[in-house]
Amino acid sequence: MKLLTGGKDISQLIEKITWSGDTSQVSRKINFTIAQNKKDTLFPNVSIDIGDEIIMQDDAENNIFGGIIFDADKKGSSKTVSYLAYDLLFYVNQSDVNMVFSGTPESIVTQICQKLDIPCGELAPTNGVVVKSPCFGKKAYKAIMMAYTVAARKNGTKYIPLIKNINQLCVIEKGTLCGAVMTIKKYGLVQKVMKQSDKEDISAEAQKALISVENSGSVSGVPNDFRAVSGYSIIVQDEDSGLYGQFYIESDTHTFTNGKAQMDLTLAFENLMDEEEIEKDTNNKKNK
Repeated sequence: MKLLTGGKDISQLIEKITWSGDTSQVSRKINFTIAQNKKDTLFPNVSIDIGDEIIMQDDAENNIFGGIIFDADKKGSSKTVSYLAYDLLFYVNQSDVNMVFSGTPESIVTQICQKLDIPCGELAPTNGVVVKSPCFGKKAYKAIMMAYTVAARKNGTKYIPLIKNINQLCVIEKGTLCGAVMTIKKYGLVQKVMKQSDKEDISAEAQKALISVENSGSVSGVPNDFRAVSGYSIIVQDEDSGLYGQFYIESDTHTFTNGKAQMDLTLAFENLMDEEEIEKDTNNKKNK
């Protein structure tokens, strides 16, 4: 894993990185702490300022996160400096748009990206759903979700925007499998699901628990997987019964410190979307 700023690798100075996201908070963020020693002239120092870009890469040097420094905690007497950066969705969520919706959600997102002068990446298809409505004084994120909410109610698909390739605004189908698989026996995931009395069948009991007993579960301190991020889903398997369950990642925290990489996940059994209403008096009748 590498952390870059201004094209320079600062990984050797990193003491801790926390990379996290939450489906209810829109933007992903990264907190990191670097070592400093102003008294030692031979100690490598780096200058990082608010507004600077920060990029995190995985071990294969794939770009995992790109963001802008929004806060820096620099204490003269401290041997460390802490920074906070958000990805481009922070900007999208803070920017107003004034436009008239007209077209598919995909075309609307493209128009919004053009107005905000940001790159537009892959956009989940909505199969010809058309949205037409004025949108004035709304945040760009809300405008995107208004358009995709219309699509979701027509085709039953859930959607969520996110940033890929450092700065591309994308929209994916929420709950898309991320590719990671966890075993309950190994990690002790959602312990209530796996309880079994002498006369109960564990597969039937686990299946029942997955769909009705709990609304969410969590895993803590498990080996890191960069693919497991909010908005996607993950497969969880019980090694004893062979039961597979699909869980939706609602929040994730990936921590890197002292050569150790681990993650905490909050998982939901139901795939829910952040729906935004278009005012009824301005909504095209076809979309009601």
